[in-house]
Amino acid sequence: AEDWYSFPFLIQDGETQETDMKVLSAKTTLQLVGTGPVELFYDPYMETKGIHQNENVLGFDDDPTDKVTANSPGITVHGPHTMTFPPKHEYDRYCHDGHGGPPYHLFAVGTTPAAAPGGSYTVTITARARGGRARMALTMSCSDWGTKSQYSTLAGSAQEVIAHAFGPKYETVTGTYTAPANDNAWFVQGAMEFPDETEVDVSFFSITRTRTADTTEDFQVALNGKPFRVNGKLQRFATRDFALDPVALADRDGVIRVTASIKGNHFGMARLIYRAPLLMGRNARYRVNEVDGNSFDITLTHKLSGFANDFKLFPFSTKYGGVQIRPSGGDARHNVSKNGNEWVTSNITDSTRIHVTYPAPAAPAPPARPASHQPP
Repeated sequence: AEDWYSFPFLIQDGETQETDMKVLSAKTTLQLVGTGPVELFYDPYMETKGIHQNENVLGFDDDPTDKVTANSPGITVHGPHTMTFPPKHEYDRYCHDGHGGPPYHLFAVGTTPAAAPGGSYTVTITARARGGRARMALTMSCSDWGTKSQYSTLAGSAQEVIAHAFGPKYETVTGTYTAPANDNAWFVQGAMEFPDETEVDVSFFSITRTRTADTTEDFQVALNGKPFRVNGKLQRFATRDFALDPVALADRDGVIRVTASIKGNHFGMARLIYRAPLLMGRNARYRVNEVDGNSFDITLTHKLSGFANDFKLFPFSTKYGGVQIRPSGGDARHNVSKNGNEWVTSNITDSTRIHVTYPAPAAPAPPARPASHQPP
């Protein structure tokens, strides 16, 4: 927005999330927000059909149309058949984008959750067998970030979570999966096996953090090692704000790292809120060395763009005035568009330390010219 910008991120107990330093503001706040219970499977009622060829319902792999019928909601599995999750394979020229497992230590995306080290997950399935009885076995594990392969399985993480024979009436069964207390735990994955030659209707498949309450309790985050805490219950949508020093917001590499400790429902939301006047950075990560009023001393730490060598800072609004840049060496430029927008650029390889002032002092008005005297 014109006067503020925020990064909101949903985070679970024991999870670490990271992002690059992108926004520059002297008025920065960490806000902790309470939540209710959070559903971690993309579509537990299976109401959304697949979006790719040979994909029948979102959230699962191995669900071709001859083995799985999408009822919208729910599915019918024509056994024997095994369905895996999350979807990892590319069946056609399109990729699954965020429908698979989430990137390591990044914001919550995908059809299954990040595997928080030591985290406990409750899995719930509602199903029935169309004829007689039908067995179902659910095994779960987590992928191994140490391999950097989404097809991996972390050693010792595989567990049988549910083994049940469904009858002709809908039944709801639950199981618990606990991720290993290992930093290489990446995301939750599993296989749902239907070994019998019969049809099984599945109307619900859910993954949630195992909880002792429906509210966020004792919500603490460590922001680059510095703790911020709300004791007791934090009701849904209730907030608590903490002022942040931009110098301490990121580590020496310009990475903002947040690790959560949460009781109750083991989930909360955090927001990094930047208030105007503010600047958005592009093409490089940076850290803030010093803030003096509206002047910032920053160091570029890592090039992020494969196409551009210029670090850029853009104001969100023209109403606060112009922006100035001064390099400690190398090249820096002040830019003005035809519609009056201003931004600054600095060459990433020539100048890694720059000084930015925003809003910049207004240029002094030119001296008034003396009135001319015309002869009568």
